[in-house]
Amino acid sequence: MHLVFTMAGLYSRFENFSLNVPKYLLPYKNKSIFYEIVNAFASKEIHKISFIVNKRDSNYFRLIEHQIKSLKIKKYNFIIIEKTNSQIETAYKGITKIFNNDLKIPIAITSIDTIIQNRNFKFYKKQMKKNDCLIDIFKSSNRGYSFVIFDKNYKVKNIKEKIVISDFASSGLYVFKNSHILLEQLNISVKKKEGYFSQMINRMIQNGHKITCNKIGKNEKTIVLGTPEQYLSEIQK
Repeated sequence: MHLVFTMAGLYSRFENFSLNVPKYLLPYKNKSIFYEIVNAFASKEIHKISFIVNKRDSNYFRLIEHQIKSLKIKKYNFIIIEKTNSQIETAYKGITKIFNNDLKIPIAITSIDTIIQNRNFKFYKKQMKKNDCLIDIFKSSNRGYSFVIFDKNYKVKNIKEKIVISDFASSGLYVFKNSHILLEQLNISVKKKEGYFSQMINRMIQNGHKITCNKIGKNEKTIVLGTPEQYLSEIQK
């Protein structure tokens, strides 16, 4: 599995709060948000990691690389892009540079503001043999997330952005069967000016693609650090 982090945002909500340090380099449990998020993905099922980064953060690339090496990640690369207007646009610009051919292995994509712990990536990889996409979910009622409806077989029927249609929200981690499907769908999303993965995946559902989600394990933990309030709440615990 190839893991892609989209981390080219402007983190505007944190600018006054973080003294202009990228949000993902703020301290968290004696390390950084970046370190904790990437460390949670330590798995033999993930063979390479790509980081889509904003050119404006170039002064911090050495520090980021130092943290990557401290995590003993051997196969990784940076994809440097300019400012974008959405995660979809970030993903499209970055992934077209990463995968210029049809990579047959699953592609996982996520942002750099959520710590996703104790996931079964072997199971996620296996699910891609019979599905086009998997949405990683957790229990929540926070209106700021995307919410998912699925049946008893974990087949996703609907996903809505910032509309609470169930007790299950997307963590922002999505796994796709291969690069061909992901690039094809991102290309359509850009043309349709879709800004969110939830919009893209809902369209995929409507067009007959097989979308599944995870059964939440008892040891799974999801810590969202997307806003200053969420970050402060966590570090004060």
